[in-house]
Amino acid sequence: EELYKVHIFENIETGSELFVMEAVGFNITYSIVSITDHFRMDSKTGAILLKAPLDRETADSHSITVRATSIDTISSEPNSSDVVVTFYVNDVNDNPPAFVNTLLEAFVREDVPKGSVIFVVNTLDV
Repeated sequence: EELYKVHIFENIETGSELFVMEAVGFNITYSIVSITDHFRMDSKTGAILLKAPLDRETADSHSITVRATSIDTISSEPNSSDVVVTFYVNDVNDNPPAFVNTLLEAFVREDVPKGSVIFVVNTLDV
């Protein structure tokens, strides 16, 4: 497989194991070859771990290139293969709603019938 898709929630804790790469061969080491601030890799186990918090409102996905390398025991030449892992960040309701207007004022007549709509408030939920 040359492309892996992983779905994770944006509130997953830093240091959590997100995915484990598996390659066939002997003496395999794993590395992330693309630039990333959010992920790190255990070179021995192939585990991809979260290095920095995620924010779905900032980026809804992150792609990294992972390399598996093995050393040929006869020729001592390295053999490697790259795959792309895309992490899709699922939203968590982590932002409170915000009022559209910060100053709200209403004047209600004394004779308004019971159950009448007297005021409408607008909010945004990011």
